[in-house]
Amino acid sequence: MSVNEKAPPQPEKKFGCPACGAKMTFGLARCDSCGEEAPIYNRRAFWPLFYASLAAVVLALVAWLVIG
Repeated sequence: MSVNEKAPPQPEKKFGCPACGAKMTFGLARCDSCGEEAPIYNRRAFWPLFYASLAAVVLALVAWLVIG
């Protein structure tokens, strides 16, 4: 690697494994250390679905207040 080239950024490890406590990279289905299944909030599909559901509830509440 030359002086001007930068190394690719390492993925940030935010979540802890519930079994062994090791830090896990976001989006992995299993822990790198022990192989335990990752918590649902560590999955990529969880957060968009969570926010879409939250937006649907807010829109339903606003519609209920306006119409009702």
